[in-house]
Amino acid sequence: MMKRMSVVAISRVIVAMLGACSSKPPASQTSTSQTAAKAGPEQVPIPTTAAEVPGPAPGPMTKAYVQMVGRMAYFWGWPLVYVNNQRTVLTKAPELVLLNGAIPVGPMNQLALLTGYISPAETRIGDPNQDVVYGLGYLSLEKEPIVIQVPEFGNRFWTIPVYDARTDQISEIGLQYGTKPGFYMIVGPNWKGDTPSGIAGVVRSSTEFAVTMPRIFMDDTPEDHAAIQPELSQVLIYPLSQFDGKMKTKDWSKVPSVPAPKEKPPTSANPLGQPGDLLQRAADGHEAGAPDARRRGALQVD
Repeated sequence: MMKRMSVVAISRVIVAMLGACSSKPPASQTSTSQTAAKAGPEQVPIPTTAAEVPGPAPGPMTKAYVQMVGRMAYFWGWPLVYVNNQRTVLTKAPELVLLNGAIPVGPMNQLALLTGYISPAETRIGDPNQDVVYGLGYLSLEKEPIVIQVPEFGNRFWTIPVYDARTDQISEIGLQYGTKPGFYMIVGPNWKGDTPSGIAGVVRSSTEFAVTMPRIFMDDTPEDHAAIQPELSQVLIYPLSQFDGKMKTKDWSKVPSVPAPKEKPPTSANPLGQPGDLLQRAADGHEAGAPDARRRGALQVD
């Protein structure tokens, strides 16, 4: 039977969601050295003080209000659990592979990329676009930044979005943003290192892990399928320690296909457990994230 959550528990969730407005921003975000990596135009703004996060509505906490906030808390925590489940399962792959020849997956800090359209039979991850080449890569930023390679795509539409643990897009890297070819660095919330020569832009993630899902347009013709392959071969991610200023290449057509597990991993609709379980798991992911204004406060479930 599902354990009922008390009003106290819901109130604690409210604190975690909305932030302690009197808290001071973490020192790691209020002071940086002159040589520290600075975010560029590729960065989506992230709140750095609690004052930037909207507070709760004024007035008494009625039963209906608490119930509504409980629902909001579930929706707030769901992405943290979803992404953590997805990352845990899909990065178990010992090498870059295509599950059932459709889903590109691989170890942490490696990008797997298709060479053509996603298969209509793929139902494990939401892939709504049917005119792009998809890729997928999970980033762990605790130890060092990750470099994203952007080749010259010409007039071809492309985008390489980066999302934090909450599935909030934190980057603006793509044709629609006017991004130039080159190397872009994704750093964690506490990174204070230098920006190496040759890095065109820096994006700071609000959490210690992130995910990227490139999408590159391709015409449904044999000619464009062949023409796009040299460009795809230069779309890569790797740790900063492997950066040498030179475009690396990967022949994605040689990535092996393996059968997917018979049982679906917990990466889609369910199982996420009961609301109380989800909120506790969200709290775990919440604490594993960045010390930014949106995660300040103690998330506890009675």
